[in-house]
Amino acid sequence: WTYNGDFCNPTGDFVNSYADNNDGTVTDRRTGLMWQKGGSPEQMSWPNAAEYIKELNKKGFAGYKDWRLPTVPELASLMERSWLNEDVFLDPVFHADKKYCWSSDTMGVERAWKSNFHLGFFLDFPMSEQNSVKAVRDSK
Repeated sequence: WTYNGDFCNPTGDFVNSYADNNDGTVTDRRTGLMWQKGGSPEQMSWPNAAEYIKELNKKGFAGYKDWRLPTVPELASLMERSWLNEDVFLDPVFHADKKYCWSSDTMGVERAWKSNFHLGFFLDFPMSEQNSVKAVRDSK
């Protein structure tokens, strides 16, 4: 079974314009968002994701102290129509090993939304689940 645009997003397409900043970040000129190119070194629970973001800001990752968890629509802006990067719906400018990333959006007090870049959709999961973090900031 091969996943493609017919599986996830047959009629829609969001055109990005990525610039690799060569400092561990990627800027999308269309949305004005700057992304962590790789993401968290390990998977973590949703509460620990907030601590990870706090540490990025404390250290001033890539020279900035305003990193945050992305919203579902922001993560969705990264989702490609087909596998472009190994087996993920992500542009090859990003590291392909972060298949599941937490968003800042929650569903009640025990669940949060995450991206599934491997299958090309979003779902809510218990906050205790282990997922990656791809930090974002506004670059404008």
